Amino acid sequence: MDKLTNRSKRIQIITKGPSRKQAIIPITEKYADLIMNKASIHVGLINSILRSAKSNTHSEFIKLYPSGISIVTNNIPTPSDLSIIKKHFKSINGINADESLLPCLP
Repeated sequence: MDKLTNRSKRIQIITKGPSRKQAIIPITEKYADLIMNKASIHVGLINSILRSAKSNTHSEFIKLYPSGISIVTNNIPTPSDLSIIKKHFKSINGINADESLLPCLP
């Protein structure tokens, strides 16, 4: 019984890494500010585009990172979802369409 009691008192800690339910876009601070100023609008637009593409993924919110932004989603984005996100951000006024905006998984 002592062995059982000792086992149940043991604390197990599990460290979780970054969630793959997000698309990370490394961009300059200038572009990040432009996007973050209207983050809720971009979330809505991305969701409407994903919905029309019959995707099971939708964006929940956009977070700012030191090296860019992260679009947090309900599922792991597929390559098709990442392509849709890329096209959306390249279409924003003020962002150079030739700029390398490559959404990727963590």
